[in-house]
Amino acid sequence: MKNNPIYYVSAHHGKLLIELKDGKVLPLAADAQDVALAMAAYGVSANGKFSSSMDFADEFGFENSQGAHVLWDEGRKLYLSVGTKESA
Repeated sequence: MKNNPIYYVSAHHGKLLIELKDGKVLPLAADAQDVALAMAAYGVSANGKFSSSMDFADEFGFENSQGAHVLWDEGRKLYLSVGTKESA
């Protein structure tokens, strides 16, 4: 794991606000590629947390309440698929 991994994720104006363990906030992730790039650059903490805004994403600019989790999951899948291809 990297020294300063992704530690906290929240929904914010239809995008994901990603915070590292040291408190640094990354630029807003608007799509799966942004999420995957953040994961590749920083890794993800095993003790990371999601804000409750992720469960009420429709109140934070997403089309529905699951939108933020869907975006995170799509980014994770992209990250894993690229990592698998590069290591093969």
